[in-house]
Amino acid sequence: MFKRNDVYYALFGFCCCYCMQGSAPFVYVAKHPLGPYQCAQQGLGGQCATITSGIPAQQTNVLPFKDASGKRQYLWQGDMWQSAPDHIKGHDLSYWGLLSFSFFGGHPQTLKYVEAFNITMP
Repeated sequence: MFKRNDVYYALFGFCCCYCMQGSAPFVYVAKHPLGPYQCAQQGLGGQCATITSGIPAQQTNVLPFKDASGKRQYLWQGDMWQSAPDHIKGHDLSYWGLLSFSFFGGHPQTLKYVEAFNITMP
């Protein structure tokens, strides 16, 4: 859960405890942290749309931060279960991706898997 421009975002998906394919999070929004929440964007078949595409990770956190220009950014983090070569859960990788938001509606855009990206910090 995080707040952006007076809107509260709750991201969660189906429980997929330690599964290697991850679980794509759905996005719900509200004007108050206690709700009521509604689906941010409808997907195919009228279901709530998810924000990850081809990312084998389970939602962990959204970290707000300011970049070098002072712009507030949002870093999505997911656990990539069963990714460690030695099969020790504590050695599993994390996936980090920068969230972007639609100009109209302010909904998070779908994250697509990328190997690397740069962040310029102050």
